[in-house]
Amino acid sequence: MMMVAWLLLVPPGIFVARYVKPHSDSWWPAHVALQVSGILAFIVAFALICWELGFKSTHFRNIHGIIGLSVIILAVLQAILGLVAHCMYQPFRAAVPLLFFYNQLFLSH
Repeated sequence: MMMVAWLLLVPPGIFVARYVKPHSDSWWPAHVALQVSGILAFIVAFALICWELGFKSTHFRNIHGIIGLSVIILAVLQAILGLVAHCMYQPFRAAVPLLFFYNQLFLSH
C-alpha cells in the first residue's frame, strides 16, 4: 500500500500541479484527489505497520523505521501547509504569503 501511495498516487499529483496547471484550469481537482488519496494510503499503511509490529516494536529504532517515520511526518506537514496556502490564496494579491513561500522553499523541491 505504501508503494501504491508513493509510486502511483503522489507523483502524478505533483506532475499535474507542475505541468498541467499552466495549460488548464481543471488541474486543481485532479491534484487534490491524487494527493489526498496518496496521503490517506500511506497513513493507512503506516497504521497497519504499527498495528502489525506493535507500537513498542524495535522497528522504529533502525534507520529504515526512523527515515520512514520522518517522511510520514513531513508528508503530512506538507499536506497541511498546502491546505493553508490554498486557504490563504487570493487571485489579486500583491505578493506570495510568507507561509506559502517557506512551504515551497523547504518542502516542495
